[in-house]
Amino acid sequence: MLIRDIAQILQTNGIGALGVDIFLGQLPASPDNAVVLYPTGGFAQDLPLPDVKMTAQVLVRDKSYQAGYERIWRIFNLLDGGESRFIEAPSGRKMVAQAMQPPFFLERDENGRSVFVFNVSIITRRD
Repeated sequence: MLIRDIAQILQTNGIGALGVDIFLGQLPASPDNAVVLYPTGGFAQDLPLPDVKMTAQVLVRDKSYQAGYERIWRIFNLLDGGESRFIEAPSGRKMVAQAMQPPFFLERDENGRSVFVFNVSIITRRD
């Protein structure tokens, strides 16, 4: 699963821990400081290739605006960094990732926590 592989990349790079403060497809009420990865579909296949162009959204919520801002940019630079944009997950999945826009502040939630997001396009093998 693409978002699980992205979560493993984040975990390996010290962003957080899956099931503790990194979540897949759902933003729980707690903890206050969390990362959520949402599958957001993808694009039509132009060519009959075995790889697909999928998309995902990265969401960071934090009690501190500054800490949330720094965390979302750390994730952005991890997933969109480098000239080749080639990433390999601990599972062995190979990906070419490109952010669809830079991170941006989305809102303060009902508990005053800052929420930041960005979307990423990923070329990878089919699930």
